[in-house]
Amino acid sequence: MSDETLRKKLVQAGYKEVDIIGLDRHALLKYVAEVILAETAYMPEQIGVSSLQTMAAVMKMVRKNLLWEVWWILI
Repeated sequence: MSDETLRKKLVQAGYKEVDIIGLDRHALLKYVAEVILAETAYMPEQIGVSSLQTMAAVMKMVRKNLLWEVWWILI
């Protein structure tokens, strides 16, 4: 996927073009991967935990795993 295609995906996801125009390929891949994971993440409802807390916990776990996977792609 070209850098331009990655930028287009981020703009479609709601990022402002002026904010992403200067990002390098590594950063573009990271943000696109986060968008994809956020779109496909399973968000279970837990008793006693609000949806926002659940979402924050899942995104924290996703980001940690995503950074590891992107690192492996880049090396």
